[in-house]
Parts: sequence; structure tokens; C-alpha cells
Amino acid sequence: MENFEKNRELVENLVRQSPGYRVNQDLFEEMVNESLKRLESFLENSDQSSSEVYIKKIVSTVVMETIKNGQELRKEKEKQSEETNNFQEVQTAYKTDNLGNIVYDIEIEKPDTQAETDSSEEKIKALKDRIQKLNEESPSKEYKKIFEMRFVREMSYQEIAEKLELQENEVIKALQDLFKEIKQPLEK
Repeated sequence: MENFEKNRELVENLVRQSPGYRVNQDLFEEMVNESLKRLESFLENSDQSSSEVYIKKIVSTVVMETIKNGQELRKEKEKQSEETNNFQEVQTAYKTDNLGNIVYDIEIEKPDTQAETDSSEEKIKALKDRIQKLNEESPSKEYKKIFEMRFVREMSYQEIAEKLELQENEVIKALQDLFKEIKQPLEK
């Protein structure tokens, strides 16, 4: 870690000494980070005092490339800044008690289950009739068994295919046919 800090300090000083840096100070972090990235394996495996010429060469190359691509980098930084700062403010209404704690005053409405139950029974009957009709029209496709295994027993496509000795794509096709057929009773 100490070695990393020394290397970072060296690179930062070299970036500051590079020609063109003063005009492009807003790209300082990009220059330093890219230089460190390119020098990472070199700095880990060598003595920095003996390789200062190589380090200067890499840093100056990175600085020049960064300046050359400065417009694109600035646009990207501006875009990221906008994304970070672009949010919608949401008003929240809450009440507090005398101690300043939020009072959770939630009113829960219990839905009328009677109306749902009546229509659900009708839908279930319609679904059963449709599945039975499909099964009678094409008994070899085993719609009823596939429906039961998938939605009652909650088996996967692979498990159903193994159990019924079918291909997976046949099981999926059968389920797609079932969906098409039972879609109407569910929408009513």
C-alpha cells in the first residue's frame, strides 16, 4: 500500500509537469488513473528509481492521449454528472408524534372477497372445460397432465418432459397452446 502511494505521488507530479496539463487540469484524475493502470504491472515488478525514464515516457504519452481525447472525456464526465444529479424530488407526507418519531397511520382496506370468489369459481370451471376440450381433441399431446404438472405440482419443463418422455420443446409448445386456449376465460 505504501508503495502504491509513492507511485501515485510520482505519477501525479509527472502529470503536473507535463506540457499541456495547465490548460487541461480538469482531466487530471483521468490522466493519473490511466497512467497508473498502464504502469501497474511494471511498477510492481521493478525499482522505480532505475526506471524513471520509462515512467516519464508512459505518463507523457497518457497525458497527450488524454488531451487529444479531451472533448470526448469531458462529454462523458458531463453526462455522468447529469445522471448523478438528475433526479426528481418526491414530496412525502408524514405525521410525527411529540418526540419527533414518525407515526405510521396506515388504513388498510379489506377487499370484498365474496364478489371475487363467485367469479373465480366461474373462471375455474371455464378453465377446466377448456383444458378438458383440448385434451379430448388431442389426447396424444397430454394437455391435462402437462397443465397439472406445471401449475399444480409446480414442476419445471425439464421435469415434465422427463416424466412424460417428451421433448422439452413439445412441453413448451403444449403450454403455449394451453395459454392461447385459456386466455379468454381469464380475461373475462
